[in-house]
Amino acid sequence: MTARSVEMHRLQELVRLHRLKTSAREVCRLLGMGRTKEWHYRQALERAGLLIGDPGDLPAVG
Repeated sequence: MTARSVEMHRLQELVRLHRLKTSAREVCRLLGMGRTKEWHYRQALERAGLLIGDPGDLPAVG
C-alpha cells in the first residue's frame, strides 16, 4: 500500500468519525494526527460537503 493510499484511508476514516459526531480531539487521538492538521482537513472536507451524511456511506477512496 502506498503512502498516498494510506493517507486517503485516513481521510475516509476522518469523514466517518466526524459523521459519527466524534470530537475533534478524539479524532486526532484515534488517527494519530495533530490538531492543526485535523482542522485543515476538516475545513476542506466540510467545504466539499463530505462531513454530512450516513457514516456507513463513505466516499470512495480513489
